[in-house]
Order: sequence, then structure tokens, then C-alpha cells
Amino acid sequence: MARNATRNADSDKLVLGHFAREGTSYQKVAAHYKATYFKVDDWNAVTKGLSQDEIWRINETFLTQQLRQGKQVLFSHNPANARAGSFFEREVDFLRELGYTFRQKNQWTWEAVR
Repeated sequence: MARNATRNADSDKLVLGHFAREGTSYQKVAAHYKATYFKVDDWNAVTKGLSQDEIWRINETFLTQQLRQGKQVLFSHNPANARAGSFFEREVDFLRELGYTFRQKNQWTWEAVR
């Protein structure tokens, strides 16, 4: 499932963030950078009957696959302001547990660094 949700897999960059918040979507920022991003085509059908933890495992697998490829991790939204309980918050926590810190790259993008 994680591989099927991987868009622009050949990029050396990965964009994470909220789907739609403050007029910005991680998908639009990924398009700008020609970066890899996570997108399930029919979210409701694919996730029907799955718990939040089961959905997270798909997302976590995707992240692990991308990190193993050494991609630069960018954010469309400030990771310090991730909405509580969101998958973006879980992504930020996952990266933090792996030793990443976060800094602002430019006016509208942040990055994860080790």
C-alpha cells in the first residue's frame, strides 16, 4: 500500500505536511519542488475499516522507505505547529525520534536535519 501511495518516487526530496491548512497543501509544495509525496487515490475506500494505528503503519512504512533512500525531508507547514492528533504530527514525532531537528528553509518551507 505504501508503494502505491508514493508519488514522484524518483525525486531526491520528500515533502510532508497537512493536506490543506492555511491555504497550503503538502501536495502543492511537493509539485513545486518536484518532490515525492504520499497520496492514496481513494482514501475512503482504502482506509475503510482500518484503525488510525493501521493507517499510520502504512504512512510509517512510506516514511521509512523514503528515508532509506536518503531523501531531503521538507515540510509545507511548520512542524512545530502540527495539528494535534494529525498524521502530520505523527510524522514529525517519528522523525524527531530518529534524531531529526527542524529549521525554516525559506519563507514557506521547513526542513528536517540530522
